Amino acid sequence: MKQLYRIVLISTAVMIIAVGTLVFTVVPAFAVVGDVIVAKSGQPVPNATIILETSDGNQLQKLKTDSKGRAEFDLPEGQTGKDTVIQVKKFGSKTSKHTLTPKSGADPWSRISLDMAGGVATFTDQAVTLLKKAADPIEIGENAKVGSGARVKQKAKETAGNMIGGLLGGLTKGAIGLGKGSGSDDGSSEGSKPKLDKDPCPKKSKYKFKDPATGTEIAVGGKMTPDGLLISTTILKSPDKGTFQTVYLMDDEGKKGGPILYFIYALYREWSLTVSWTYDRWVNGKHVEHREGGWSDSGRDFLGTFAVPQKNDGIWKQMGFSNAVAGIKGLGTLFPVTSEMLRKKTMHLVIHISRPSQEIVSTIPLAVTMSPMSNGALAFLRPF
Repeated sequence: MKQLYRIVLISTAVMIIAVGTLVFTVVPAFAVVGDVIVAKSGQPVPNATIILETSDGNQLQKLKTDSKGRAEFDLPEGQTGKDTVIQVKKFGSKTSKHTLTPKSGADPWSRISLDMAGGVATFTDQAVTLLKKAADPIEIGENAKVGSGARVKQKAKETAGNMIGGLLGGLTKGAIGLGKGSGSDDGSSEGSKPKLDKDPCPKKSKYKFKDPATGTEIAVGGKMTPDGLLISTTILKSPDKGTFQTVYLMDDEGKKGGPILYFIYALYREWSLTVSWTYDRWVNGKHVEHREGGWSDSGRDFLGTFAVPQKNDGIWKQMGFSNAVAGIKGLGTLFPVTSEMLRKKTMHLVIHISRPSQEIVSTIPLAVTMSPMSNGALAFLRPF
């Protein structure tokens, strides 16, 4: 009677079945499946050549990015625990070359994000999951209260106020300022413009990101200052004049921190010279906090907090605007973060821009990872 032997050897989905005879085959194990994201100054780079190598120059895989600047890889088991060299080549561009060094105690990475303008980062599945959650749109409120509907009502009120001011001015031979909305059609007073802070991050050094669904475009830059990490964000294009809802930092564990100082670099043209603000907070029907201020003479406002603005208490509201339409277009945010902290710990930047034309106003999110470069500059990389 013949004896039946059923031997199954598994090496990354390879199965060998033998009857009566034992067959052993050595098959290289490819246990890490992931992908590479390639960009240049934030924009996807299609048709780029990617070469993955061991630290001693042995080629592991050669890839090509698709129309979205992505490519999938299969790496041998354990390779993500070793130094891996990645090269990216694109016709007419300088080759980018980086060594990916595993972090001590970290889970194996399964995603690489590289920008040909500078910067590279690796991501674990857990980090990507946390970042996707941070990039979920935030619901701000009803259109009639915080969106374009609220702005239309505000403009009507301002127009009426200007008419009354004009009549009174004629009677008293002097102008009477009524705050927001006064001035010319472009939002400026005669011979006077808002005194804003100067953006310290040059336009050419910023990384540009676009939301394909809405066409919204923003530019992000950053630099280390004696006071901490300064992030500069400019809304380049927003079909419905969105503004800043929130900007904060987050680590790989999901811990968040907001800015300690805001700088206003640019306003939408329709806003006037002076904005003053008051902030009141109630808990269980009791008034527990009152703050007020303004920035008619300077484009900055110190909030003195390291808290993340909540969904119904966005930056636009904290800075004195009555709705999430227009207002601030260029924003600086200062964080109490040093260069050493950035080198030791991966930090991500999360930005939410309002969508005021929606019936229920929500946000367009952007989550990017900050990568310090050898020249002291800061790169911003897409995690997905």
